[in-house]
This record gives sequence, C-alpha cells and structure tokens, in this order.
Amino acid sequence: MLDIYVGVCKIVNMDADTKQALEAMEARIMQRFDAVDGRFKDVNASITDVYERIEKVETNLLSAFRDWSTTMELRLKGIPLIEQRLSHIENRVSEIERKNLERGL
Repeated sequence: MLDIYVGVCKIVNMDADTKQALEAMEARIMQRFDAVDGRFKDVNASITDVYERIEKVETNLLSAFRDWSTTMELRLKGIPLIEQRLSHIENRVSEIERKNLERGL
C-alpha cells in the first residue's frame, strides 16, 4: 500500500495496481492534451494564412481603386478646359453666322 497525493489531498492506502492505472490514465490524458495543442497550432496557422490573404486582397483592391481614381481625376480636370474650349468655339461659330447674315449669305 502506498500513500499518494492528488492536489493537496492525500489518498492513503492505494495499492500499486491502482496507482499504475491512474498513472496510465494520466499519460493518456496528457497525450490527448498534446494532440489538442497540435490542432490549435494548425488552426492558428490557418487563421494567419487567411489574414495574409485578406491583406493581399485589400492591397490589390486599394491599388486598383487608386489607379481608377487617378484616371478619373485627370478626366474630370479636363472637363472645365473642354467646356471652355467649346464655349470659345460656339462664340466663333456665332460670330461667323452673324457675319454671314450681315453679308446676306
């Protein structure tokens, strides 16, 4: 008979077979905990991979949007110039039409 401690409690008069069975059970439990820890490491690696992919997609989207917005900005900046040129052409056409009317053409 052996005395064994579990936590702070003392279990007295435990025979060797019972002690051996408890130690074997503890070993199996620890083995399962190790397996679970391995699975958590795999899950954490997968999560990290997903975050990296999301970051890459975000970067690609932002780059594409920046390129599009730069093009649109240049186009929009050009609109006042086009309107100004169109207005000038309209004035010239009106002047030519007025001169033609004065000449009787």
